[in-house]
Amino acid sequence: MSDLASWIAAVVGVAALVVAYLAYRSQRGRTRLEYVVETNAHLLPQAVADHVQVLRDGQVIDNPAISIIRLVNTGDRSIQIADFHSDLKFKFADSVNIVALTLTKSRPSEWKPDISYTKNEISIKPTLINPDDMLQIQALTSGGAGKITVGSRISNITEIKRRELPYPPGSGREGELLPFDKFMWYGVMPAAIILFGVVMPQGIGLSVTARVILAVVAIVAAGILHPMWVRHLIRRRRLWRP
Repeated sequence: MSDLASWIAAVVGVAALVVAYLAYRSQRGRTRLEYVVETNAHLLPQAVADHVQVLRDGQVIDNPAISIIRLVNTGDRSIQIADFHSDLKFKFADSVNIVALTLTKSRPSEWKPDISYTKNEISIKPTLINPDDMLQIQALTSGGAGKITVGSRISNITEIKRRELPYPPGSGREGELLPFDKFMWYGVMPAAIILFGVVMPQGIGLSVTARVILAVVAIVAAGILHPMWVRHLIRRRRLWRP
C-alpha cells in the first residue's frame, strides 16, 4: 500500500476518534425532558374481564386500565418556571376516562408539583425541574388502554421525547446491565477496537507511522472514550429508576 494510502488510513482513524469525542460532548450541556410509559395495560386479563368487576367508591369502572408514566430531566440544565409557556399535558385517547391519579414517586422526594386531570388529560403546572429530577404518575382509567401523547411549550425544548424500556445500556427490564451485557461492553467491544486498530493494520502494508497513529487512536478509544461513553449510558439509565 502506498504512503498516501497509509496516511489516508491514519487520518480516517484520527477523524473517527474526533467524531466519537464530539458525539459524546454533544450529549452534554443540553436542556432535555423525556418520558417513558412504564405500564399501559388492561387491569384485568381478558379471560376474567367478563366475570370480575372493579369498583371505586362504589362505582363500577368499565374496562379498567392502569398507566404509569415517568418524566425525567435528562439534560444538564434546569427548566425554570418561566420557561413554561403552557402546562405540560399527557393526553389519552378520547374514549378513555381518568378515574384516579396518583403521584407515586418523585426525585427529590420533597418535589410535589401541582398535577391535575380532566376527562382524558393529565396537566402538570409549570414547576422547577432540575437535572436528574424524576416524577412517576399512575393513572387508573376506564375505557381501556390507549395511546398516550404529550405536549407543552417550553423554552429550549423542541420535543419531549418518549423513550422505551429497557433503557440502554443493558438488556434488563429497565436497562440494567446483565452479565452478558457486561461481557459485551467491558470485554468484547474494547477487544474489537484494539483488534481493528492495533492488530489488523500490522498485516495490510501500512507504513510504520500510520500503524503507530492507528494504534494510538485505538488505545485512546478503547481505554478512554469507550469507558466514558459506557459511564454516560449507565448514568443516563439510572435517571429512570423510580
